[in-house]
This record gives sequence, C-alpha cells and structure tokens, in this order.
Amino acid sequence: MNFGPVTTLFTLLVLSCVIGPCNAQSSRIFQWQFGGVALSQNIPACRDFPITVKPFNPANNTRGVPPFYMMAFAVGGTVTNSLIGTDEANLKWTVNQPVGSRLLLTVVDSQGSSGGVPPSLFTVVDGQSTSCLPGPSSEPNFVVTANVTDTLNTCQPWGLTIKGGTPPYNVTLAAVNSPVVTNVTMGPTDDAFTFIDRADPGTQLLAAVSDLNGNWATGIPIVTTKGSTNTECIGLVSSSGSAAKIKADAQIAAAASKSSKKTAVIAGVVVTIVVLLLLAAGAVFFYMRRRKVQEITPRQFEAGSQPEIEDNGGQILSINAFISPGSPTQPRSPKSPGGSSFPQPASPFQSVPGSSRRGPRSIASSGMSVRNSERPAFTSFPAASIRRSAKEIEAGLATSNSMHSEFSHDTGSDISSRPLVERSQSAYVFAQGSSGYRGPARSASMGATESEIIYQHQDAGMLRELPPPYADRGRAD
Repeated sequence: MNFGPVTTLFTLLVLSCVIGPCNAQSSRIFQWQFGGVALSQNIPACRDFPITVKPFNPANNTRGVPPFYMMAFAVGGTVTNSLIGTDEANLKWTVNQPVGSRLLLTVVDSQGSSGGVPPSLFTVVDGQSTSCLPGPSSEPNFVVTANVTDTLNTCQPWGLTIKGGTPPYNVTLAAVNSPVVTNVTMGPTDDAFTFIDRADPGTQLLAAVSDLNGNWATGIPIVTTKGSTNTECIGLVSSSGSAAKIKADAQIAAAASKSSKKTAVIAGVVVTIVVLLLLAAGAVFFYMRRRKVQEITPRQFEAGSQPEIEDNGGQILSINAFISPGSPTQPRSPKSPGGSSFPQPASPFQSVPGSSRRGPRSIASSGMSVRNSERPAFTSFPAASIRRSAKEIEAGLATSNSMHSEFSHDTGSDISSRPLVERSQSAYVFAQGSSGYRGPARSASMGATESEIIYQHQDAGMLRELPPPYADRGRAD
C-alpha cells in the first residue's frame, strides 16, 4: 500500500537508521500518550486524537526531533505510517485502519527514535465516517508468514518467510509495553528471516516487513512470549537467508532427528535384549552352581518313618527245619534227588496268634509258579527273625512233621527237589496281631540253639528252601 511522499520519506528515514544488520531504534529519549482525553482500548474509525510528546526523563529534558509519525501495526493486516505534525505541542493522529483491526501503536521522530509502545493493543470500532480509510493495497501479493503464530518461548527461533515486494526487505519487530522497536535489514536476495526471541516473557510480539519501495507486507503475525527472563540466548544469533535453503535444512534436520530416534529405539531394544539374556545366563549359572555345591556337600542321612503294614495273616518259617540236627550247617530238603524221602523234619511253619494257618497246598493252588532255574541268593534270606529257646525249637521240630508231609505231597516232577515256601518281599515283616517291628534281620547260619523264625506273609511270592550261608564251605570241612 502506497501512502505518498510522506510514507516514502519515513521509510527512507527508517532504512537510514538501520544500515547495520540488526539495530534497535533509539529509546528512552521521549515518550508519548493520547492527550486531553481518557481513552479506552476501543478507538472509533476516522476520529482525530491529540498526541502529547514529552521527555522520557524530565531531569535531562530530552526530546524527539520533529517531524513525528504514528505507526499503526494491524495484526494480520498491514502497517500505516501517518505524519502527526512537526510541532510537538500540536500533534494529532487520525484512526486510519479498518474497523475490527487490532492495533499496536508507536510514535517515532525524524531520527527513527521510538517513543515506546503502550501496554495494550487497541481495537478499531465504528465511527462517524469511513472516508479516511485507505484503499486496497497496490501490492496484494506482498505477504509475510511465520512458522509460529501462538506461543513463543525465550530464545526460540521464530521463522519469517516473505513473498512478493521488492528486496531488500526490512523487518520491524515490536512488543507490547516495550520502550524500543527493532529494525532489521535483510540481504539483497534473502526472503526469510529467523529471529531469536529475546523479548520479555508475558508480552505480545509482532513482525512487519517493508520493501525497497516503502510498501508494507500484509499478514502481520503476532505471538505471545513466555519462558525464562534470561534473554541473553548465548550462541544464538538472528539471521536472514533463502527460504528454499532454510526449508531444505529443516527437512534434513527432521530426517536426521527421525533417524537418530530410530537408531536410539533400535539401540534401546538391543541393549534390553542383551541385558535380559545376560541376566538369564547369570541366573542359570548360579542355579547350576548352587545345585552342584548342594550335591557334593555332606549332609546327615534322615531315615524315613517306618511304614505301617497291616498283617492280614502270616506264617512262621524256621530255617532250622531244613537243617539236620546232627549237622547244623548241612541243609536238608524234604525229598532226595532220586525221589526218596528223608526223615520228616519238624514242620517249618508255626502259627502266629491271631493268624490263619495256610499250608503249601493252598499256596500251590493259588496258581503261582516259580522257575526251576531260579535259586535264591544269600541276600534273599528272610528279612526278619527272632531267637527261640531250645524248648521252643524242640516244640517246633515236633510239630513240623505233619505239615512237612502235607507240603511235600503236592510237589511233582515239574518242581525241583527243593520245596517252595512263601516269603514276604517286604523289608519289614510283622506277625499277625503284633503292631510293631519284631526285630532286625539275622543270619541263618546260627546253630540249632539259635534257630531263626521267618515270618512269611500270606500273599508273598513262592520261594525255594534257602541254604544256610557258607553251606559249601561247611560241607568241605
């Protein structure tokens, strides 16, 4: 938008004071305010308002250099520069922005010094006339855009992109309730500017762009600042450049960031798996080591409790019944190999009180059989025995004849010369009617005076007559 020679002169003055890459307008020289009236934040369109200019510090009586100009920055719109007078005692500004515009206002002198920015924005409302409002912009395609439009943190980069106009461009940065307005001159071919936010937190900051011909771009962006009060931002510098290059750099940075995140995720997964494997290997190692140590560590043997065995009836077998009275170490079988019978020894079975007697006939009738080739070893001797006195032995020999004859009656040619008897397969043998263990196993090689009583359970398997230990040695002697 072109406002004639006055605007062009003001633009040249601004450009002349910002020859450096980034310069702030001179501040704290004078200050301004609306004079004579109590003004709210709403201002009617096309109305005249008196402006008062006075020294910033009354002690040194500093003043601005006439003429004075009013700069009105419309958020999302454009900027108007209006000459308000050459006499600081008679200054007047006419509201020349469209109705509904939100304005940031500041007064500057001919040297580019700023009188500061009021603590709030002003809103244009309907007035008595709209004849003062400017026409459409002569440069409708001259636009400025920003990458951030809401909140800007301290030291955060704020990217501005410019389209249209005639370079080089000039960027004006103004904040609400700030004593200064910052102007930045860009390079001759630059169309993008990155500003490092050094504004005080808790205020509003906007950016306006003008070109070489004094035209102002539309679409003025504004942000709200927040963050730390430390605005030094060491190592960060505002700069201008090519928008295409800045966009390419941003894409490269985004790709690098994505790649680094992917690498970090992969590394995290791999490290986690390795740690879990190491932990599992360590757990297995310590478990095996502990188990090995436990296996070789000496420990006291703990015998289990004696099982309770119910005696449903049994018989008592005396191994002395098969030993000749004249030679305790020579075994005697009921029949000779040739089929002749020896003298009948005492019955090897004795009844136990409370038990039912059951002879070899009943055993043979049970259907059990024993292979003829099997011969019990020495370790197959009866597992439990008790000593008997001589009288008991005689009584046992006297009563064994009848049972022995009954036993040998059923032995046929398919059974070997030695009779079959019942033997318990349990390590503990109990007599019928007794509730406890009768005694430890003893050798069957004892003499007749120390005959053995063998307890045979009624449901045990078949067993041949067992010779006394060292029988052959005794015969050789």
